[in-house]
Amino acid sequence: MKEITEEKYNYHLEVLPPCVMGTEFVVCFLKEFDHNTELVETIEKKNAKALFVTGEGWDKFQVYGMIGKKYYNLGETMTEWETEDFRYPDSGNDMASKIMAKVPKKCEV
Repeated sequence: MKEITEEKYNYHLEVLPPCVMGTEFVVCFLKEFDHNTELVETIEKKNAKALFVTGEGWDKFQVYGMIGKKYYNLGETMTEWETEDFRYPDSGNDMASKIMAKVPKKCEV
């Protein structure tokens, strides 16, 4: 885990579309698909928020978030992933749909 500037956080958020965005979705992805229990424990212990995962091509992805009012590169995925699987539903491995199916459903009123 490495503290970064707000500018660097925003740069990584804005330059490439995040592969996974939102605390609930990032934690689900890391738990269910990447099996990165160490990073999930850090996120939960530190109460990290505003999480997103980004990467390009076939590689390990970087996980960014906020703890309090500070910005962090929290670490990287355990597995190498293909960004097309997150950005294009017709890639043959639609990760966005898989993550959505695993996130606990909220009660709707």
